[in-house]
Amino acid sequence: MRPYLSPMTPPPTIFLLGSGNVAWSLATALAVKRCRFLGVYNRTPEHAKPLADKLGCAVIFDLEQSPKDADLYLICTSDHAIASVSARLPEVGGLVAHVSGSAAIEALDEKHKRRGVIYPLQTFSGKRAADFTNVPILIETDKQSDMDFLTALAHLVSDTVIPLDGTQRRALHLAAVFACNFTNFMYGLAAEIMQENALDFQLLFPLIQETAKRIETADHPMTLQTGPAVRNDVETIRKHLNLLENQPELQELYQTLSQSITKHFHGDKI
Repeated sequence: MRPYLSPMTPPPTIFLLGSGNVAWSLATALAVKRCRFLGVYNRTPEHAKPLADKLGCAVIFDLEQSPKDADLYLICTSDHAIASVSARLPEVGGLVAHVSGSAAIEALDEKHKRRGVIYPLQTFSGKRAADFTNVPILIETDKQSDMDFLTALAHLVSDTVIPLDGTQRRALHLAAVFACNFTNFMYGLAAEIMQENALDFQLLFPLIQETAKRIETADHPMTLQTGPAVRNDVETIRKHLNLLENQPELQELYQTLSQSITKHFHGDKI
């Protein structure tokens, strides 16, 4: 058991539980830094085999057969599976950690004396390699020695490693849903509107890119807000709502967002 991973210490051994998008991205990045994987767990072997082959380790489909001497047991499952997987994982001497932004550290079974969270703040899709250099990685542990261990491990792949307690991490995850998931959904709705009117979605790319670019140097995103709602341009909003009269769900969403913006900036509603 190594309480601290210094640059002079050989990278740790890891047992990976899960083989989804986060597992692929994070494990691949750690493998490049010479971390050695002792196995990949999945109840369905064929789901884990491609990743295990890539990492050069075995597939484990029975948690009773988990290696007992890994430095880190990294749970990269869905949030709702963390508790059951950690409960079925035999008691081990290594650090048991999950990668969730919203699950509490207490989701890990209390029989594990060393528990932690290593949450990469990024969206992952498919089995593509991710550059973690600029990806913030948030750390939480019960013990300072494990905080040192996970911090050093995260620094193998990222320049930004920050300790956060569970309340802060869950707030960060909530903010990320607004900034990423909801925003991407809006892109999708915009793309559908463009397609329905024989317009190329790429026409919006310069607008999207300029908005994102300006946010990087703005004091606060709200200072950049434009559009009919922030101007309290009731006439333009009415025209837009009329265009959506055959799409009541989209019309309702447009109205709700416009009202929220108007109330934020003007203290009243449309």
